Amino acid sequence: STFIINIILVSLNIIYIIIAPNIFQAINITRVYLLPLLLFESIRNLHLTKNEIQKIAKLVMYNTIVVCLYGIFQAYFLGPTFLIKLGYETNIKGNLPASFYLSNYGGSSIGRSIQRVVSTFSAANICAFYLSTIFIVFLFAKKYLEIKSKKYFVFMIIVFATIVLTFSRSSWLAVAVSLIVIGRKQIYNFIKEMKLPIMVAIIVLLGIILAYDSLREA
Repeated sequence: STFIINIILVSLNIIYIIIAPNIFQAINITRVYLLPLLLFESIRNLHLTKNEIQKIAKLVMYNTIVVCLYGIFQAYFLGPTFLIKLGYETNIKGNLPASFYLSNYGGSSIGRSIQRVVSTFSAANICAFYLSTIFIVFLFAKKYLEIKSKKYFVFMIIVFATIVLTFSRSSWLAVAVSLIVIGRKQIYNFIKEMKLPIMVAIIVLLGIILAYDSLREA
């Protein structure tokens, strides 16, 4: 059934290329949709040992932690100046595009000053999509990966906190729906075991946001 769905998606992309007024732009957009399908089919047909899977999982964990910590540091300490050096567009005042900020520069003073976590991605929503995928996969795969509990919980809290700081509502909704549909038991056990650390993490995050906004207003 998955193969049939992928064939349909590939066919739709081919039709889009054929009928699109700008074929080069269509090919570029199609690349974004087709590469994940090719990656999925490639991984699905791999025959990895349990040890190999655990090694890959650890590498993904280390990579994701770097992505999260860099993203938070960049958004709340380096700000737009560092991103300018990486080639992101800015306006006359040196600010990044509105999508890099909470409320698109359109709400309260907090919305205009808080920069969304983008990390090494081109947009906050893409960053959030990657992190949400990692969070959901690792939530359900813990018992298969045999990751030490302390390391696992620290990793999950960092990823979840970074997802929150992307302020990507679509990713928040995706995680919520996934947990409601297939992950109620896992999330209950996770919260039960990590109630105090989660509460502390939430308080710290709120404190950072409020302190950051106060400094910017001053």
